[in-house]
Amino acid sequence: MLATSFILPALSLLSAAVASPASGHALGARTVAVTSIKGGSYETCAKVAGDWFGYKYDFGCLCKDDVDEFASTNGIHSGIKSLISSYVSTHGSTHYYPPNSQPVCDNYGSYTCGSLSKQSSGACPPTTCDPKKTSTNGGCCPRGQTYSNGKCCGTVGCSRDQGKCTPVMQCPTYTSNDICCKTNEKGWTGYKTVCCPSGQQEDGSTGKCIPKCPTGKEYNPKTKMCETICDTKNGYSHEWSTEGKDLCCKKGETPYHTTCCPKWTVEIDHTGVCCPPGSKVEHGKCVSPTHGGGYPTKPKRSQLNFSPETPYGLEANVDASLCPSGFAACPIPGAAANSGSYECLDAMTDLQSCGGCASMGTGVDCTAIAGARWMGCSKGQCEVFSCKKGWTRSLNGTSCERN
Repeated sequence: MLATSFILPALSLLSAAVASPASGHALGARTVAVTSIKGGSYETCAKVAGDWFGYKYDFGCLCKDDVDEFASTNGIHSGIKSLISSYVSTHGSTHYYPPNSQPVCDNYGSYTCGSLSKQSSGACPPTTCDPKKTSTNGGCCPRGQTYSNGKCCGTVGCSRDQGKCTPVMQCPTYTSNDICCKTNEKGWTGYKTVCCPSGQQEDGSTGKCIPKCPTGKEYNPKTKMCETICDTKNGYSHEWSTEGKDLCCKKGETPYHTTCCPKWTVEIDHTGVCCPPGSKVEHGKCVSPTHGGGYPTKPKRSQLNFSPETPYGLEANVDASLCPSGFAACPIPGAAANSGSYECLDAMTDLQSCGGCASMGTGVDCTAIAGARWMGCSKGQCEVFSCKKGWTRSLNGTSCERN
């Protein structure tokens, strides 16, 4: 049966092959003469057949004025009824039909008189049926329907069961979730309007199948690939790389070949590693460029002996003698206080030492913000872009608060 809860997509109604004039008792040249028969009317009629969610159906010859009654009698969904009516109006042909006649829909205005024989004048024999109904098997039924077991049902495409008429929806293959899968290959799953093979799903209600993406990724129609979800509502945006690839960058980052890099850094070759300009990448790590006595590597540590008057931090590197310009020379956590070991950090963008040296208490580890899901460091200040479930982003956007 036709479930009324189905969501209706665009319905493709196909005109069926028309009957030949001979098989449909075509009047051809006599059509003009038929108009002299009193009580008749001009009707727009068409054969209605097509495909609905993959189901094949054929409701036979229907006239526009009869669609409402046909749908009501045969349990046709209101959405299909509207589409049938629109199809008949657009594709049907209009001819004059005498009282009690049944159109054939052969585009010539041919008709029958139901179970009665047509008179020589072209009129249907006198009957007690309403002029817009046809005598069929001892009963009077609306055009497009026949009488059987005390019930009028569609001439084709409808079944009679316990006094009810239901449309026959035939799926030539198999069904999944009330959707007819247009394939004999097993394992397809029905979604809203279409069946998709294993590993794919429908794109909304478009009738198109797209790959199923793993958790944390989404389908990008531009690249036709599953890509990391870009949280555009919380400080992230899609950017084009130098090679025309779609990248997801957080606010303040610049797209390069294969990745986005924070301020003051660039991607080295096509490694996906962001380093200060002029650096090299060895084993996935930045090796800083040499300058004078040599910059320390990151994360490789260097040793210097500071005097008490020369503190660590941004100020200590104001002349770029310890690290690349703009970086802070930060003590390595856990190292001996007098060891002089340090690392070079960009305190303006470093997520774990934002605003200074976290090891000195002048910087903040943004990843340690309670409840934060997506966070960043911009201009030396932690920013929270989104929070975990059960937490709400604060008004100033620097922390998360429990709901």
